[in-house]
Amino acid sequence: MDIKKSSGLILHPSSLPGEYGIGDLGYNSFNFIDLLKSSKTNIWQVLPLGITDEVEYSPYSSKSSILGNPYLISINDIENNMFDKDNLNNLKELSTYEVEFKKVYSYKQSLFQSVSKRIDLNDSIYSDFLNKNELIKKHLTFVTLSEVHGNNWVEWDKDYLNYSEDTFQKVIEKFKDTFAKNVFLQYEFNSQWKKLKNYANLNNVSILGDIPIYVNHNSADVWLNKDLFDLDENNQMGYVSGAVPDDFTVEGQIWNTALYDWDNHNETDYSYWIEKLNENFAKIAVIEYNALFGPKLEVTVPNINEFSQEVERIAKAGYIELPTKLADNLVIGCDEEDIGHKWWLEFDDVKGQLKYTKKLDVLQKFLSVGSINKFQNFFNKRSVY
Repeated sequence: MDIKKSSGLILHPSSLPGEYGIGDLGYNSFNFIDLLKSSKTNIWQVLPLGITDEVEYSPYSSKSSILGNPYLISINDIENNMFDKDNLNNLKELSTYEVEFKKVYSYKQSLFQSVSKRIDLNDSIYSDFLNKNELIKKHLTFVTLSEVHGNNWVEWDKDYLNYSEDTFQKVIEKFKDTFAKNVFLQYEFNSQWKKLKNYANLNNVSILGDIPIYVNHNSADVWLNKDLFDLDENNQMGYVSGAVPDDFTVEGQIWNTALYDWDNHNETDYSYWIEKLNENFAKIAVIEYNALFGPKLEVTVPNINEFSQEVERIAKAGYIELPTKLADNLVIGCDEEDIGHKWWLEFDDVKGQLKYTKKLDVLQKFLSVGSINKFQNFFNKRSVY
């Protein structure tokens, strides 16, 4: 998608006014689009809309890279009066000034559980939804098992360690109500989001989405694709993602999300990424990634000094121009005829080591760039689709 110069605004739907403790995909989201239209604002950047963790309630640490956050569903827009009025009145006791995530999730989960037995998976709207969305079906299987077990998938019984049609059937038989509830919630999320997106497009507002480059180890993505991640013989993470110290975070950052085995991604022609992107492009017109990805050369170094020396060694070999300070080593540049890349700097949470990577198959093509700004402009052009 070619994005011409235009104005945009970042606002996660949860930050909109909400009748039930959190902003949602209902009335106020449509009003917000009206506001954008009236101000000639053409882009709404929504940030990730996926399931969050329940520690920091961050969508950047999700159990699924393709499922929507059920707590963003507009309860008032669900048809057939599914919910008991007394339960809805309890939700109205939540704050209207801030999102108290723990309370909102607890109250809404009780509300969702109250209708689980009323969801008929044989109803054509739900059976068609599952039959047309195989990947969603697999992710819903994981989310259901995760909810039932309450712990990391590596600790589950061996019958549930891998996905298969037999696994799916066991989930349907043993945890029918929980699975039905999750199907219902995803169906509603997809339906409501589609209506909201269509309304935005009719009013000349494009949706700029966001997909986190990394995923939680305790996620459907890793459970379904173990060979595509950097896991040891016990399916635990060998290294975790993070960022080196800089002027803003002197101790660096530990994101604690799973790293990829890029050689295996290459062997599968990046089918995991193609599927994930297709699922998300069905929901939003434009996607922003916080990094580019590809096959890469991995080097582990024990401390920041050795990292600096290695960067300098590569720079002297003529592949990159060494930036002016260590914090800027997060990026490398190349000629605008070639693809742009970023350094990826990752912490080993156990050994306290740094790990950095770069794309191997284009390494010889790297040329010097006059400034970091020039590279960033080039990168930004190619990180929006």
